[in-house]
Amino acid sequence: MSKDDNNSDDRAPKPYSGPLLFINKTSETLGRSRDESFTISSHVSKTHRKWLKEERLRRLHASSSKAVAAQRSILPAATSRMPGVGPSTDAPVEDHSVPKRTVTGPDELRDDGSAYRAIVHHSSDEEFRGDEHSQPVYPFEESSQENIDQQRTARSGVWSKRTLAINRPSLTFWKGNSDPFSAAAVPLTPPDHDIIRQAQRFFVFVAWPDKTSAVWRAPIADTSSSHIHLRKIIADEAELHAILAAGYAVNGGLSKHDAKKSMTRQLLHKTKAVSLLRDRLAKHGFSPSVTTLIRLLISLDFHVSDDESALVHLRGLWAMASTTPGVLLDAQELLLISDAWISISLLKRPEISPDRYDPGTRSQHPFDRALRVLEDEHGIAVTAGAKSAVREAALDEKMWKLLAGAHEIVNTKMIVDKIGDSKLQEEVVHWINRRSSAVTGYCTTGYVSATELAQSPKLDQANKVKQTLIAAACLCAMMFMNLKFLDLPHNYNFSKTCQKIEQVLRGVSQSLARDSQPAQDSDYLWLLFLATMGNDIFTARGDIPYSAWPATEFHRVCERLEITEQQHPAATEILRRYPYYAEMDIFILELLAQKAPRRHIIPWSRWCAILNHA
Repeated sequence: MSKDDNNSDDRAPKPYSGPLLFINKTSETLGRSRDESFTISSHVSKTHRKWLKEERLRRLHASSSKAVAAQRSILPAATSRMPGVGPSTDAPVEDHSVPKRTVTGPDELRDDGSAYRAIVHHSSDEEFRGDEHSQPVYPFEESSQENIDQQRTARSGVWSKRTLAINRPSLTFWKGNSDPFSAAAVPLTPPDHDIIRQAQRFFVFVAWPDKTSAVWRAPIADTSSSHIHLRKIIADEAELHAILAAGYAVNGGLSKHDAKKSMTRQLLHKTKAVSLLRDRLAKHGFSPSVTTLIRLLISLDFHVSDDESALVHLRGLWAMASTTPGVLLDAQELLLISDAWISISLLKRPEISPDRYDPGTRSQHPFDRALRVLEDEHGIAVTAGAKSAVREAALDEKMWKLLAGAHEIVNTKMIVDKIGDSKLQEEVVHWINRRSSAVTGYCTTGYVSATELAQSPKLDQANKVKQTLIAAACLCAMMFMNLKFLDLPHNYNFSKTCQKIEQVLRGVSQSLARDSQPAQDSDYLWLLFLATMGNDIFTARGDIPYSAWPATEFHRVCERLEITEQQHPAATEILRRYPYYAEMDIFILELLAQKAPRRHIIPWSRWCAILNHA
């Protein structure tokens, strides 16, 4: 062997001395030892595993962009009144390589609200140092070592292309030349931005509404009715925490999977807002700036059916506003709706007397003549039972005025959308808002007063029965006023009121059976009819279990009045003397045909059409 041959042998690579893996194994060596397993992971898939990581990460970002795009259209309810609101006009971003460029600052953000698609470009030998993109895309990746390895090994050339696929939700709601969240009182993370967007959907009690869809409540984004401006509110730390709590309340309702987590976060932010409010009042006392914060807290408490806490906040704000004449009237307008609903929920007298803001009956206003013409054109009847009321009846003159007021509001709701003059329509909406709140306050006050009189030892049994029927009539008037269009907050739909009506009527059923009076039987029949209809509606909706007692008792009273199934016009004639919808004829025919129903008579889909509920 020559010297050259020896040198060539020295330059040749040394043979591999470790364990070898043969793909084509024999039938005798099918098993895989521990060393061979290590060889597979450390040698065979060294580069292939890197490719798998990159491919998996690409798919994660692609799915993330789809999820974000699905949540992007969180627009205000009243688009026509919100400046700058509309479909996103953002053009697709292209990948133009620029050496070593950092994220654009607040002053450099584009006016079209696409600031959160700013791309970071790096040189090929520099690691990517992102913010929200360096966080795991999905919750199960939070403690994943594999995800950490991906973040450490990914190069800028790959990352800059992947970030292009992430399309952040549009910020067109906040048009301007700066970051809309830069004015926030505390630093916000990207998830907080999304929660604030969700908060635009949270419903608050309205003030000075100008449209029929916001007589009682409106989303925060509808600033013309909610009177809450996010750009201003996030500059205050306490109000910012209240807005975040509202966002988590909406987010919890959208996803059952995140409901518990969202509820915890909602409670955390609300507690922080209350703590900051307490400190502010202790240091600086009352100022008009705390009004918005307390209004948000009232709506947050009512959202979770914490009516007692909502009442505490309302009483506090009203007491402070009463000592400040300059803000008293504004506070009254801001609180009268929430005061009405809290009094309905707790069945108590309102904190703000309805006499302070009651605009009076419709006949006291110039627009009444035009509305009466519309009522005649569409065949809408008014309550005329007061004319035929007798002294022996349970309902007195004062109660009939309340019933007529409730019926007048329902009739006005039916024709307000048919008004051609926009200014006249806005005036009518303002009247509906204030008048319905006042009638509600009168009804809750009447219920409490009648209940107290019915328990008084000074009254005889006949007068106690009469006062009990008046108490039930006050509850029926409130339910009747709101059933037609189901114009209700999501967490209060009068199912509790319906159950309370049944409870009150059960207390006098035996007394009326022993000492029957035809005049009181007519009042009792109408009350039972509304209780039966409400029970059928809310059972069909799935809110309460079905109770057959109102329907059974209704048929007993019909027998006393000698009304049979074939004589349904006689029943209709009696009921039409009271507040009545023309659509109620459908239910009374079904009710007279079923003397002992064991479940709701009309399905919910049909009730939606009857009650004009979309």
